[in-house]
Amino acid sequence: MFRRTRALGLIIAILVSSLTEAQTGPATSFRPRVAGIARLVTKPKSAESIELIRGGLADAQASVRAASARVAHSMGLAELLPGLREALVRETDAETTRELAWAVAGLDTTEGSDAALVAAVTTSPFAGKVVRGLVAGRGPRVSALWGAIGPHLEKHARSVTQGLRDGLHRDAASMFASRAIRDGLPELSVELLLDGFGRPDPSVAVAGLGAMDTRVRSASYLVLADAGVAQTGEADIELKIPDSLPERVSRHLFETARRRPPAENLKDLQSALKADARTRDELKSRLLRARGSLRGLREGDRERLLGAVGYDKRGIEFLFGRAFDLATARSAAAPTAPSRVLRTLGGHPAEFARSVIQESGCKGAERSFDGVEALYGPGGRPTQVDAVRSASSAPGCAEVALVLGLSALASGGHDRVLAILPERPEFLACLADAGSDPLGGFPSESPENASQATGAGDSIVEPKKVRNIAPDYPKDALDKRVEGMVILETSITASGCIASIRVLKGIDLLMDLEAIEAVSGWKYSPAMRRGVAVPVMMTVTVNFRLN
Repeated sequence: MFRRTRALGLIIAILVSSLTEAQTGPATSFRPRVAGIARLVTKPKSAESIELIRGGLADAQASVRAASARVAHSMGLAELLPGLREALVRETDAETTRELAWAVAGLDTTEGSDAALVAAVTTSPFAGKVVRGLVAGRGPRVSALWGAIGPHLEKHARSVTQGLRDGLHRDAASMFASRAIRDGLPELSVELLLDGFGRPDPSVAVAGLGAMDTRVRSASYLVLADAGVAQTGEADIELKIPDSLPERVSRHLFETARRRPPAENLKDLQSALKADARTRDELKSRLLRARGSLRGLREGDRERLLGAVGYDKRGIEFLFGRAFDLATARSAAAPTAPSRVLRTLGGHPAEFARSVIQESGCKGAERSFDGVEALYGPGGRPTQVDAVRSASSAPGCAEVALVLGLSALASGGHDRVLAILPERPEFLACLADAGSDPLGGFPSESPENASQATGAGDSIVEPKKVRNIAPDYPKDALDKRVEGMVILETSITASGCIASIRVLKGIDLLMDLEAIEAVSGWKYSPAMRRGVAVPVMMTVTVNFRLN
C-alpha cells in the first residue's frame, strides 16, 4: 500500500519573489508567509533561506515567528541563534515563546544561550512555556542552570515533565527527581515521581520517604508500591509517622504491596475519605497515574477504595478492571526504548498546518494517505525522515505531508514514529483548526480525557458519535482470514471533529491504517463541561470481523 522515498529527494519549488512580496502585505496575508517559511524544510540550506527565516523571526505576526523558530530548529540552523535569542527575550506570544526556547536550548549550550534562557525563565510572563522548551532541548544538561532556575522549575512542575517527554529525556527523570527532593521542591518532586514517562528509579522514591514534606512521602509510597518493590526489608527504610490523609492511604498501599500488615485499617481510611473532598480529588488523580500501587489489595478492597475516592462502578471497570494486570505489568517494567508508534501528523504551531494545507491546494480525498517515517534523537529533533506514499494521493497533499513531517518534533515521548496524513477533507479541516497537536497538549491546557470523566462529581458529558464510517477490509487480511480489534486514542476538538489519532493496540499495518482512515472521518457531538464545549481525548475501537 505504501512506497517509501528519501524525503530530501523531493524538492518543492518556492516562489521567493511572492514570499518576499507577501511580507509587505496586510496582516490578513500572513498564511502565505507561514507556508513559504514552512516549505523551506524541503530545500537544502542556503543564504537566501536563512535570511527569509531571520526576517520571519522579527515578523509582526506571531504565527510567522513561531513557524520561523520551528523551521530553524528542525533544520538545525545554528547560524540563526543570535536572532533566536533576541526574539526569545522580547516575545509576547505564549506558544511562540515555547518554540523559541526549545530551539535555543536544543541548538546551543554556550553562555550566551544560557543567559537568554535564564532571563526568559525569570522574567517572561510565559515562564512555564520557557521551562518546557528549555527542559526539552537540554534534558540532563539543565543541571548546569539548576541553581539559577530551580525555584522556577518548582513553580512550573508540570512543564518540566512535559519537557522531558518532548525531548525524549527518559533517563533524566531520576536526576531531576533526586535534585528536587534534595532541594526541598515538593511540587516538582511529586510531579517527577508520578510522571509515567520517565518515572525515577525506585531508589529515588526510597529517598523521598525521608522528605520533610508529606506530599513527597505520599508520592514516594505510591511509586514504590506501583513498582512492585515488595522485598524491601524493614531495616532499609525508616518510616515517618504519616501526618496527612493522602500519606496514610499511600502508606497503606505500600505496606499491602510489600505483603506486610498495614498500620491502619482500610475501613477507617475509607471513612476519613468520605469527609475530605480535597483528599479524594488528589488521590483520584494520583491512583490513576500509579495504578500498580493497588496491587496488594484484594479485588473487593480495591473497588471500595476507588469508590471512596470518587470513581463510580463504570470508571472502576473501565480504568481498573480487566486491564489492571496489564497496567501493573507495564508499570513494573522499565522500558528503555519505545517501539514505533503509528499516528497522524501534527504537533505544529498554530496556523502552521492550516497555512501549508491552504497554500498547497490540498483539498483531500477519501482512501488516500501520505506521510513520513521519522526517528528522533535526544532533544526532540528528527535525525532521519523518510517519506511514505500510498497508492493514491490527493493533489498537493503529498507536499503537505512532507512539509509537516520534516518540521515535526518529537511528541508523546516517542522516538520512532510512522506519522501519516489521512486526506479526508473533514480531517484536513479539523487538523487545520486544532492548532498545536492535541496528543502533545493543547496550547493553553491539556485536554480532558473523556474516559476519565466517570466519577459522580465529574461534570463532563461525553461526546456521542454522530457520523460513522466503516473501514475497508484489506484484501490480504481477508485472504488470510485475519480479524481483530484496533484500539485508537483520538483527540476530539470542541467542535466534535477528530484532530489526531494514535494506535494503542493494532493488528497489522494495513488494518491499522484502514482503521485510522475510517476514524479520521468520524464526527462527534461536542463534549460538554459545565455547559461549555471542551476538547477531549477518547479511546475508540474499530472491529474487523470476517462475517
